[in-house]
Amino acid sequence: MSYTQQLSKLDKKTLALINDIVKDLSDTDEVYEENWNKISKKPFKSFKTNKKSRKKTGYYLYSSNADIRTKIKEEHPDESKNIGFVSKLISEQWKNLSEEDKEVYNKQAEEINSQTESESDDNVTKKKSPKRSAYNCYIGNKALRAKVEEESSSEKLSMLEVNKILSAKWKEMTDEEKEVYVKEAEEYNNKLSKKEEDKEEDKEEDKEEDKEEDKEEVNEEVNEEVKKEVKEEVKKKKVVKKKVIKK
Repeated sequence: MSYTQQLSKLDKKTLALINDIVKDLSDTDEVYEENWNKISKKPFKSFKTNKKSRKKTGYYLYSSNADIRTKIKEEHPDESKNIGFVSKLISEQWKNLSEEDKEVYNKQAEEINSQTESESDDNVTKKKSPKRSAYNCYIGNKALRAKVEEESSSEKLSMLEVNKILSAKWKEMTDEEKEVYVKEAEEYNNKLSKKEEDKEEDKEEDKEEDKEEDKEEVNEEVNEEVKKEVKEEVKKKKVVKKKVIKK
């Protein structure tokens, strides 16, 4: 059964957590792909999740102001049905605003961006998961710890007491006996490194997508300006032609 649609609605953090769980349950990359395909028809990297919101500008706040848009619709009921007309009019109004009026919106944008960055920093975990040594794998082995407690004459050993007994046994173990835990640590650390690489790749992909969106936005603005200039030139030529014809 596929849950592709449900997964698409999840935020990036939750989706990444599900992906990590699937990876932990998979011994190899082939098994991981097989397990992931059981819950989704799309590979993990193809999901476009909620990205970090772009910084707000004074113009953005002005152009999205509901009162301003309502006033335009009231004054131009027919023309305002065209989204391009409303956007163009708002752009012209912004250009005609005084620097003092623009500063009000710019300061509001700065406050929103500052608050957003602060909340983002609080939600991001900067520490990376620590790598494990062979000794870490050995000392954390649940079966070994349970065995030590069973063999103990005391009613119940504390965590430190169990650690001391296992530590003493570790020192007496041969390299061959420790090899099992060395391999376990290597496998865990390799998986951990791959997870970190995947996270870095996702970050780079998000950056590239943001760059492309910025380019598109700039191109749209430039195209609008070019169209405006071309129309002005056409109007001027028409006026000149009429004057010539009259003469």
